[in-house]
Amino acid sequence: MWTIIRGFKIGVRKWCRNYNDAEYGYFRWQRGFYDHIIRQQPDLFRIETYIGNNVAQWKEDIENEEFVERITEKMRRVECVDLAKIK
Repeated sequence: MWTIIRGFKIGVRKWCRNYNDAEYGYFRWQRGFYDHIIRQQPDLFRIETYIGNNVAQWKEDIENEEFVERITEKMRRVECVDLAKIK
């Protein structure tokens, strides 16, 4: 099984380097990532719950640019109010 996956990854990497590097930059596979085969119902439920919660929490994720902009703006407003109180 590993040889099939390895061959697939090599093929995708070569294709990306030939056709997509100019548009998307240098292609690399994510390091330290391992697929998990779902074999039992409890595993499926746990993973579905994780995905659902992950999507719901995106609006407050530090990697979400809109969230960072919103928080930064709130912090600016708070600093302005605090400075106004001091003066």
